[in-house]
Amino acid sequence: MMKPRSAAAPTPPQRGDAGRDSGPMVASRLIAVLRTGRSYAIGNPVFTAQLEQLLDVLAPVLRDEAEARVTLVQDELLFNGQPVGSRMANVRHAEQLAHEMLVREITGVRFLDGLTLPELEMFMRYFVPSEVHRGAELVRACAAQGVCHALPLLAGQEAPETPDEDDGGTPEAYTHAVETCSTLLREARALLGRGLPRGVESHHYKRLLQPVVDAAFAGQPISAGLADLDEGGIGPWVHGVRVSVLVAGVAHRLGLHRRTVAELAAAALIEATHDAGLTRLSGEARAVARRSSLSRLAHRTSLDPVSLLAMRLPFEGEANAPVTLSAQVVRAACAYVTHASSRSAGATRWTPYEALGLVLADANAYHAAVKLALAQTLGVYPPGQIVEFDDGTVARVCAAWPGDPERPLVERMTGPAGARTTHTVRTVVIALPAQRRIARAVPFARGTQAA
Repeated sequence: MMKPRSAAAPTPPQRGDAGRDSGPMVASRLIAVLRTGRSYAIGNPVFTAQLEQLLDVLAPVLRDEAEARVTLVQDELLFNGQPVGSRMANVRHAEQLAHEMLVREITGVRFLDGLTLPELEMFMRYFVPSEVHRGAELVRACAAQGVCHALPLLAGQEAPETPDEDDGGTPEAYTHAVETCSTLLREARALLGRGLPRGVESHHYKRLLQPVVDAAFAGQPISAGLADLDEGGIGPWVHGVRVSVLVAGVAHRLGLHRRTVAELAAAALIEATHDAGLTRLSGEARAVARRSSLSRLAHRTSLDPVSLLAMRLPFEGEANAPVTLSAQVVRAACAYVTHASSRSAGATRWTPYEALGLVLADANAYHAAVKLALAQTLGVYPPGQIVEFDDGTVARVCAAWPGDPERPLVERMTGPAGARTTHTVRTVVIALPAQRRIARAVPFARGTQAA
């Protein structure tokens, strides 16, 4: 039985007003979530409402202190290092939550700044049913689903660990590729973030994308710019930017001339930008406007209007137009990005590995050379995919390493056999160790319900 803390005991150092007063509320909300999860399925509005209330309580703490850590230390429940049970009602909640942690064979839960409702819901899929996942298996299951901001804690995980000495650090080529893609997004937002721009010519788009094209020809892993396709809350123009990055990589892999690669990437971005700017037009008016814009683009590049129009065939249903190799490159890139970033209500959510499989499985849509170039650009396990090594380590793929599509650049999320490391998940990006192999691509949990 836990006892109320004596008033004469010394007061621990206080890290912030939000953390000092939120411990009892967080404990209470966690208990409410667990109770509700036993009666309602994950995704039920009643359960979702409980998760939203928990996020509301966590928000000021995460804003001020970047983390909210509930830990059980020698039969006493602490919140960011301060005791929770100082009042009678709080003692009851502290005891209940301590019991729930013991049942799950963990010593605490850590929430990090950046936690979202979908990620918290995914965490609860494994945390609520205590009879299914416990201890290291619970940690491993959460990490395998890409849960980065809600972490079960095991005994001995209070002190941070250091990266393996043989990691060798993040490859410089990867760092340059990430910087190039980040700069592209930032500059594209300034140019395109407010809708269809006026007075912007095709050479502006090509100049915008030139650093990405240069990076591709320099052998840098530009697929690093596609590691966060499942990220929500983005503008419609971002789709075009991502497609253009993938187009540059695939076209380069096909051995196309640098000028053609640049024009294809620009065409993909222009088409997507015009689509976003024509959303208010009716179907026929939109089709006429698109043909006009693509025809104007064709006069400024070496790409013909039929080839440019064919880029959108899978989404417009114009199945009778001829499809050139250039159009197939853009179509394949667009199809992959669409599948991998789908977050529409009721739509199936595909992992990057599954999204690539869907494109490659479309036997008659793409030339074999286009499929091969797409697989080489993305790798067998595309960026953003959660994978498991043969020793049980769970990692996230960051980019395909040029020249070896089966051995990507990764960042470890757990140690061997699923043991949780205490870094903030995203640490050093390394090449897949020579002595390790990827045993499987971890799928998303679908249809899982709390007991």
